[in-house]
Amino acid sequence: METLSTYFSVFLDFYSINFAVLFFKLLRLPSLCLLCLRILLFFVVLRFRPLSDTSLYRHLLYLLYSTQIGFSIRRLIPMPSCQIASCFKPDPSELPAGVTKAADAGFSWISGYFSKSGSVLRAASPKELSNLVLSHLYWNYPQIAFLYIHTLLAKQNANGSFGDIRETARAVSCLSASHTFLESRAEGLDNKDFLTARGSAVSYLISRRELWGNVSNDIYNTAYALSALADAGVFQEDVCLDVCKRDDPDWRHPGTTALIITALQKQKNLGLFGEEADFTVFEFISGKIDALLSARKDGLWHYPATSCLVLQSLILCGRKHEAVASLPELSAAQKENGSWEDDVNTTALALLTI
Repeated sequence: METLSTYFSVFLDFYSINFAVLFFKLLRLPSLCLLCLRILLFFVVLRFRPLSDTSLYRHLLYLLYSTQIGFSIRRLIPMPSCQIASCFKPDPSELPAGVTKAADAGFSWISGYFSKSGSVLRAASPKELSNLVLSHLYWNYPQIAFLYIHTLLAKQNANGSFGDIRETARAVSCLSASHTFLESRAEGLDNKDFLTARGSAVSYLISRRELWGNVSNDIYNTAYALSALADAGVFQEDVCLDVCKRDDPDWRHPGTTALIITALQKQKNLGLFGEEADFTVFEFISGKIDALLSARKDGLWHYPATSCLVLQSLILCGRKHEAVASLPELSAAQKENGSWEDDVNTTALALLTI
């Protein structure tokens, strides 16, 4: 009986609720009725699946954010210092001093930014949505990340793309990381759609290889495509070696360098290079990391967004101890309102990095 109850609770979980609400939405019920219906079904779920205080709060937040009327409610109920983070963040004792406080303020600013109107969220770019998804997942807010994910999926075109090469590549990397995270850590969240959407986007990237496969054309397209394909398990040895051989002086901006070594390291992590090619890539990455570290000024690299890209690349390449040294400066770059640069993408990048 207990097993039957568990299966029934899963059946009635969020996407079953959304399916039921969609059915009633076709009947053109008012928004208030739809919200009441969600809440009613939510309490039916509670009848079969008792939840801890943390899970209960997370589920209620999902209900609050998942309807247009929810955005109106959020305007009346501000969430200072991001109470969400206080429920789901990792143990503060495991984090550097000040990082938890910075994250609280950052998520609070994001929450307030998107609570203005549902149209603000729908207008977000795939780049912004991808970083929002990942930052919320890594700070353990899967329900809120799901809202951003489905907004991202709605932007996929019939040909599988999410816009240009870079936006499509960002979306592929986001969907790959989301699938891995949710499959391993988030109970009751169906992510099969992620793989379907990612497969279409990967097919689009492969079919448009002429737009990113020639490193002399657009290194940004190349770097983002290589990263995304590596995240999807697609190996591209010839392009990686072309990048190492060319090493254009125009690529020496810290942000550009970080994107390139991130792409190469992800491809290297697939473990498919031959011994000679692997050493070539390793030497290239090592040289670029030394150049990045020598370009660090006052703990950062020019701008917060650039610094985030560099720090993420250092961590990926196994230089975490050198990256951690810059976290105090990155936290200090946070504005009083909780954002970095008053920008959604930069704030999400910073939260993802710290």
